Amino acid sequence: MNVNDGAIRSKGAQVIVAVPNEWLQLPIMDMLSSRREEFTCVKSLPELYQKVKEYPQCIVIIDIFAFTEYHRDIVERLIQENPCLSLILLVSRDKVAYSQSLDRSDSCYIIPKGEIDKQLLAMMECVHKDQKLMASALNSPTAQVERQLPALIKKEANQMEKENGSIFGRKFGRRSFLKGSAAAAAVAGVAVANPVGTVKKALATGEGNGAGEAQDQIFYGACRGNCLAGCRLKITVRQGKVAKVQMAEVPDKRYNRICAKGLTHVQSVYSAGRLKYPMKRVGERGAGQWEQISWEEAVNAITDQWKKISSESGNSANAFFPGTGNYGTLAGKGFKRLANLMGASTIGPNYDSNLLATLAASIGIGPNYNANDLADMINAKTILFFGVNISEAQVHNWHFAKEAQEKGAKLIAVDPVSTTLAIKSDIHAPIRPGSDPALIMAMINLIIKNGWTDQDFLKKSTVAPFLVKENKTYLRLSDLGKLPEGQPDAIVVRGQDGKVGLPTEITDPVIKGTFTINGIKVTTAYDLLVERVADWTPERAAEVCDLSVDMITDITRIYATETPSTLYTGFGPDHYANGDQAYLGMMTLGMLTGNMGKKGASVGLPANLGFNINAAAISTVPGAVPGPSIPSMKFTDVMETKQLKGQPLEIRSIYHIAGNPLSNHVGRPEYLKAYEKLDLIVVADWRITDTAQYADIILPAAHWFEQEDICNVQQNTYTAFQEKAVEPYFESKSDWNMLRLLAEGMGYGEQFAFTESDMLKMACEGPAPAAFGVSYDKLKSETVMQGTFPLDREYIYGEDGIYGTATGRAQFYIENPQPDFPHDGFDQDKACLPYFEPPIEAWPETVGGYEKNSLAEKYSLIYTSERNKLKTHTMFGHNPWLLELYPEPIVKVNPQDAEKRGIAEGDYVKIYNDRGFVVLKVVFNNGVRPGMVVVPKGWEKDQFKDGHYSDLGSTKTVNNYRLNNNYFDILCEMEKA
Repeated sequence: MNVNDGAIRSKGAQVIVAVPNEWLQLPIMDMLSSRREEFTCVKSLPELYQKVKEYPQCIVIIDIFAFTEYHRDIVERLIQENPCLSLILLVSRDKVAYSQSLDRSDSCYIIPKGEIDKQLLAMMECVHKDQKLMASALNSPTAQVERQLPALIKKEANQMEKENGSIFGRKFGRRSFLKGSAAAAAVAGVAVANPVGTVKKALATGEGNGAGEAQDQIFYGACRGNCLAGCRLKITVRQGKVAKVQMAEVPDKRYNRICAKGLTHVQSVYSAGRLKYPMKRVGERGAGQWEQISWEEAVNAITDQWKKISSESGNSANAFFPGTGNYGTLAGKGFKRLANLMGASTIGPNYDSNLLATLAASIGIGPNYNANDLADMINAKTILFFGVNISEAQVHNWHFAKEAQEKGAKLIAVDPVSTTLAIKSDIHAPIRPGSDPALIMAMINLIIKNGWTDQDFLKKSTVAPFLVKENKTYLRLSDLGKLPEGQPDAIVVRGQDGKVGLPTEITDPVIKGTFTINGIKVTTAYDLLVERVADWTPERAAEVCDLSVDMITDITRIYATETPSTLYTGFGPDHYANGDQAYLGMMTLGMLTGNMGKKGASVGLPANLGFNINAAAISTVPGAVPGPSIPSMKFTDVMETKQLKGQPLEIRSIYHIAGNPLSNHVGRPEYLKAYEKLDLIVVADWRITDTAQYADIILPAAHWFEQEDICNVQQNTYTAFQEKAVEPYFESKSDWNMLRLLAEGMGYGEQFAFTESDMLKMACEGPAPAAFGVSYDKLKSETVMQGTFPLDREYIYGEDGIYGTATGRAQFYIENPQPDFPHDGFDQDKACLPYFEPPIEAWPETVGGYEKNSLAEKYSLIYTSERNKLKTHTMFGHNPWLLELYPEPIVKVNPQDAEKRGIAEGDYVKIYNDRGFVVLKVVFNNGVRPGMVVVPKGWEKDQFKDGHYSDLGSTKTVNNYRLNNNYFDILCEMEKA
């Protein structure tokens, strides 16, 4: 493993990991990184044999039965190549019987694979002690003797082999080897008396591994990327540099966690790709030609251009384009303060809008977004996963589901791909891509027909009893002529006795029936739902979804009857244009069965929204008038038409902050065409990303550890204070301090005359922080505080029967739905209730009466991507440690699809359509459905052999009802490159 000089202290022995299985390799890497070990991974035995010759002192961790060679021969060859190595052999439970044989081979360290997490770190301590003893015993004052030692040791070993019958005999154990090595060294004239005492003396004088420990400083912070884990971190600083990163504990021990990405921050802080100074473009955009400039030059160039553009085209011609690369309170809100003062436009990234907008409309938003505490999963008897793979994309959450399963809960995974989660689940439903809403329609129908509904919950907590008029709006007091002056026009319901009144007055309302009330024909919202799903039989859904009738029936019955049930969804369905249909249906499943508002019963998205911090204090300035908000999916249209919703709007400059849209948005060619029209592009980032390549000025951003901030938006229950651990790298600055300089240049210095600490103090003041007992001084002192809800119980969303919607109830019927973007042809009646229509593009076959997309004649494969445990979008994409495990972009394909196209595993292929192409290495995976390809996300232009995967999608493939980056709604084809 390559490390930065001084960043990590070597323990003296190089660790070589020979573990072909990536998923076994990953936890080993995590643990070695936590010990600051220098290690390298090898994939083959020839590579391993070569490595052990290169390092005089080395420790080999090997999955000994993972190779085809005989295990005893492997051990013998390794010791022949390097008699001084130490071996840690990993064996599976069914190979434990071989332990005696392996131990006879002088391998004194054997760990069952299932015990790695418990034994490896302790074993490393023993191994390092042996390595130190050997190093002392073999130490020679002359290079000549050093060269003689290996030969002398081998000679002694050969003599012992003659005496004992084999060098691998029991009599030639580790201690015998050390004793013999000392004897060999003595023959060569090397003084080695009491080697242990020599090591202790060296440590006492401040040499070796003990050096500098007293100067270590500990700081605390949190990972703030868009994996939403928010893992609390313990940061060790040595001689002014970050030396290592470890897990830091939190008040709720169930949320103690860290992943491989969090352990690699040292590599990011001191990356060779870190920007040191402001840079100005000197060549063509995208050519990668830059010159260093001063901060004064950079600020003047930007603000002079902003002023010029504002005077010529209006304040809104300057725009800010934020991303999700820094979930710090100050970093995430600071830019908005300047944008508001300038009256600049804001380009809002349309990430995950299908999920977020639909959940907000149907079940509302609370402190934990709209789901129970993650830890509450262990109370569920059934967990239904829709389009999510938490064992890979949300590793911090996986243990909750696994604990529930160990307690007897059934896990059901609905996913086109056989993911790790699908394999670990009790049932995997390998659904046709993009057909999730059809499955849900049939599930709703089955629940209703079989009487698996929770009538009491429907009456009291949902819109089921609300009466819908023929114009699709609810019956209200005004319709009855009973609206008191000055009172809200409340919704009314009908009782079993025919009485009509407020829900508070009618304790047992009807949820079925069509009536005429005061001359107005009305039908209950529940009956409208029954009518909507009536045609969706299991047989019809089976044809559309490519699932068996029995499977559809079984997963519905289990979810509805083996309760409490939790429905855990992710962003898989979100990435098709019909994703909003899927999510409204999912929420309806929870409403019908009453699997909401109680322990073990949850739907929605669990995410702490940080209600205990007053972030608005940072972003708002009294009297400032914000400029227009532009959906990112309409940005390229605005650049082309110079209009937004029929109003003139010309964008001439963009300031990018904490984002990389040229990698993380669809439609990269459309963005590049739009960028050609801009007068100024500024990117603030810590390295030159795909987006920064097209900037006119790049500003070097500080790492998270180089600034003070608060992390309180994530999937856990606490708020973490980010202490400033080290000074910013070279001339880099925090986003806030960059904005301060720019604000001064624009004449708004008075509104930015605050330090990071000053702004965070403002955010810790007000009713919300006070309600949670938060103050700046307390948070800074304790560095972590309980945030969303009390520590002594799990948070249950909707426990009081109240939901944060327009009606205060859970809504499967949406009254007067409005599109994110006005457009002709919006079918409001259809959008009121769950329904199914195929994706816009990703429908390559005619099935269930739905015609295949016309593009399917040319492009028969559906393009999808996956989130894996080594990536968070492009944030960790160039981290050298992680690249050792995942060195290049790949595409996972079913062997059937490859065979049809004459493609072999390991070939490079061109994935293409009319919009663009990308060249990737093929990996066969039988868990991928035929007819689709899966490309792990997190790569940038310089890492592809050619092309870019963001060229394949388009901003035009969009459902205007829910503007969204539809990453999977793409057809493509594949050929050998």
